[in-house]
Amino acid sequence: MSAEPGHYLGYWHLEGKPFENVPNPESFYLSESHAWALNLLTHAVEGQKPAALLTGEYGSGKTTVIRVLLGRLDLERYATVLINYPLVEAEALFRHILQQLNHSPPEETEKSDLYGLLGDCFLRNARKGLHSLVVIDEAQSLPLDSLYEELRLLLNYQLNDRNLVTLLLAGHDDLWSRVSKMPQLAQRLSVKSRLQEFELEQTTTYIAHRLQLCGCDRQVFSDAALEAIHRDSAGIPRRINNLCDLALLMGSQREVQVIGPELMESIWV
Repeated sequence: MSAEPGHYLGYWHLEGKPFENVPNPESFYLSESHAWALNLLTHAVEGQKPAALLTGEYGSGKTTVIRVLLGRLDLERYATVLINYPLVEAEALFRHILQQLNHSPPEETEKSDLYGLLGDCFLRNARKGLHSLVVIDEAQSLPLDSLYEELRLLLNYQLNDRNLVTLLLAGHDDLWSRVSKMPQLAQRLSVKSRLQEFELEQTTTYIAHRLQLCGCDRQVFSDAALEAIHRDSAGIPRRINNLCDLALLMGSQREVQVIGPELMESIWV
């Protein structure tokens, strides 16, 4: 019997939705590129480097890498700030960072004073044995290039023997184009990593990985269907997820046993 519209789990004997586009560390697929990026970022944070950069295509898994990184850190050693979609000016950005560091300055506080308060927070954290980590996800969304210079100024907070803060910028490939125009910031990037699109073999392994997490250990997609998914997704995980999710739905409605290329040809995302 075909599945009800929107519900294919029972048809495919799945314990959950395998291709949800959410940054869930539990479903993280450690490709060679993702593993290398994770290792580099871990090195930057644990080594108390001044700044690091993570870039990649939209949907390549940058946010998931960040979540996995934060999940691996010993929270007793770090004071962590995570800013998503920073469509704000410097004053508001500084306030967001201060709030996540448990400090809420009065509304009338000037930007220059906010900058000083951030330095005080970083120093106070260091005295507590905490290294401050500021993560800006979707950093290409900063509305003004001058904001990157504002963030760079935070890196001036140092002791004689170590940095008080590590700045991690993550975003679309455009981010590096903007940052590279600012040598003062670009030179402070101890680590730069770009997530690579999957090759066909990685796409195949990724799909099998996501299905296995939901209790499926049989071949759902034919080899030709996998090739079509890889071609149409360009090896980008978010696009792979969209294609596979719709294929599972359509396959259940058509009551197929294995999803083939003909079915994939009828899907447009």
